[in-house]
Amino acid sequence: MSHTTDTSPRETIEIEPRGWTAFKLRAGESLRLIDVEGKQVGDLIAVNDEDPSEGLSCLFTQVGTGRWRLRPGDAYHSVKSRPMLEVVEDTVGIHHALGGFCTPESNEQRYGVPDTPCCYTNFTHAMPELDLGPEHIQPDMCTSLFMHIVFGEDGSMKIVEPTSEAGDHITLKARMDVRVAISNCPQERNPCNAFNPTPLRVELFAAE
Repeated sequence: MSHTTDTSPRETIEIEPRGWTAFKLRAGESLRLIDVEGKQVGDLIAVNDEDPSEGLSCLFTQVGTGRWRLRPGDAYHSVKSRPMLEVVEDTVGIHHALGGFCTPESNEQRYGVPDTPCCYTNFTHAMPELDLGPEHIQPDMCTSLFMHIVFGEDGSMKIVEPTSEAGDHITLKARMDVRVAISNCPQERNPCNAFNPTPLRVELFAAE
């Protein structure tokens, strides 16, 4: 496991339960997402700051790394197959990098309840802060940090509680200038947040 330099963050952002945040990172800067109380998912969307049409792609991340569960040294790739965010530190090791996020429609289809809180709605609030629009809220552009998916031999998949504990974190270093939005997942109807949304914290670090 690799580690960032032990320096103080240049900025700390507290994301309340069911909340969101948005910010920019320059190449070489880092973000650390901290699970404050444990078992809480943070959905992340990123785009190239100079060309917002170049967004993070879970598909091309898998193609470029040969993995759907990244390790330190791997990077999330863009739709143009370029590294965007490199994993430099990870105390959990279990994240969902297959794309997707909860939406009002998917929640109603799965749980029969309309108008539920969801990551899509959080992202609609975050995008204007980045001078972006709803066209940038795409399933393949989203990775779900701390989310735990279990796959069965019969082809099934199941959401289970995260393994992250209080204080666990993942640190990502920008490989290009990026705009980043994070939704503190508000899902309460499956175990992805242990049925209890809690806070997340983001620490931003200057380039070394």
